[in-house]
Amino acid sequence: MKKIISASRRTDIPAFHLDWLLSALMKGSVEVVNPISKMPYTVSLKKTDVHTLVLWSKDFGRFLKNADLFSGYHLYFLFTLNSPSVLEPRIPPLSERLPQLSELVNRFGSERVAWRFDPIVFWEDKNGNLYNNLSHFEEIAEFTAKCGLKRCITSFVSPYRKVIIRMENAGFRLLKLTEEQKRSIAGDIAQKLKKFDMELLSCCAPEIVGVEGIKKSHCIDGELLSRLAGEPCETKKDKGQRQECGCSISSDIGTYNTCHSECLYCYANS
Repeated sequence: MKKIISASRRTDIPAFHLDWLLSALMKGSVEVVNPISKMPYTVSLKKTDVHTLVLWSKDFGRFLKNADLFSGYHLYFLFTLNSPSVLEPRIPPLSERLPQLSELVNRFGSERVAWRFDPIVFWEDKNGNLYNNLSHFEEIAEFTAKCGLKRCITSFVSPYRKVIIRMENAGFRLLKLTEEQKRSIAGDIAQKLKKFDMELLSCCAPEIVGVEGIKKSHCIDGELLSRLAGEPCETKKDKGQRQECGCSISSDIGTYNTCHSECLYCYANS
């Protein structure tokens, strides 16, 4: 059975490593190092072996200029569009990225594009001023709805020690929300999405599943990708991901500590 290729949870390949990806596709394979065992293994990228190439990014500008080079592959896009904030210092403005979303939908169809508002973060500065990254949520939701998208995938920031230290070094304190607070925030977001005929999906945030009809996300959804491609692929849960993750089995070809976005909340960079 052909494999789903994830590119990538570990880094932003379309934004920063597109030339590397195109070279690997031409070669027909890529060597990946297991982040746990450190053992290398080879992943085939031949069109005859790849079911769907799933591209995760915050900036598809370079991809769109080279999209024709991906001809022959089934593609699926996970596009993270958050409210601009000091937490994402190197991300292009929404005025550049929202048109990218529109172009992706026009070229590949709305079913092949998913919007991630991820993660939700609350923090305070050294003066005790409180902030969050929800300020542009409705603006983004309205635009994505006009593009034909029906769902928003979200999660709350994971308070890894490296994230806490990184934010402290930048002069901020990450606020740890209670489950009750998360459920309240998620419920408010779900209500806002209703007027755009959109639903909210939870990515690795089981505490909000069921609130206002919020469902568990399957960001890499084997059943959906099978239908879109017109041929079956693996639909079993990916045991290599966290227990609360709903994704189907895929082969991730990214490498940690190689993303240049410098987002303060990032789990993939140490």
